[in-house]
Amino acid sequence: MSKRLLRAALLALLVAATGAAPSASAHRVILIGNQSTDRASAIRLTDADIAWAINGTLPAGVAQIIAFTRPTSGMFRARALVSTFQSNTQLNPWLALVGPGLPRPDGLDAFLQDGEGALLFAPPEARGLEMFQDLPFPMLVGASFEAPLPDADGPYFLLIFDPAGRTGPYVIDTGYLLD
Repeated sequence: MSKRLLRAALLALLVAATGAAPSASAHRVILIGNQSTDRASAIRLTDADIAWAINGTLPAGVAQIIAFTRPTSGMFRARALVSTFQSNTQLNPWLALVGPGLPRPDGLDAFLQDGEGALLFAPPEARGLEMFQDLPFPMLVGASFEAPLPDADGPYFLLIFDPAGRTGPYVIDTGYLLD
């Protein structure tokens, strides 16, 4: 029996023995794997106010992209999480928010379209641990931000990348409204 199946069986036995049952998921889940690496193929959030758990696998040397429109609330939040279970715990992705009305940093002109700006969010070197959703193991909490978005027309993009080229699975936790 594989280690993964054994752990799942032990977790099921523990739940049965204690009478505890996992709670319902509060986030809507999106699986992007190693796709969504350009604007044309970007996964699109239907409502950026909703809490999303976006599960991806970061390929080497590539940014993954999530597209959305300005939420009704005018606020957007995101944080990068990396599992402590069977993952590359060295992965500590950066986040970049790209869209209309944001400041335009020097040196990024080649990556931005007319009228777009960007905000960069570096991950902390010392990450905290946190339980997320109903997962039985803690997640490393990396880059995160909460920001008001300008009242401007046009799409916004959240980019997930690792300048050191590290790869592996991650979860992006966004939004406010729980199901």
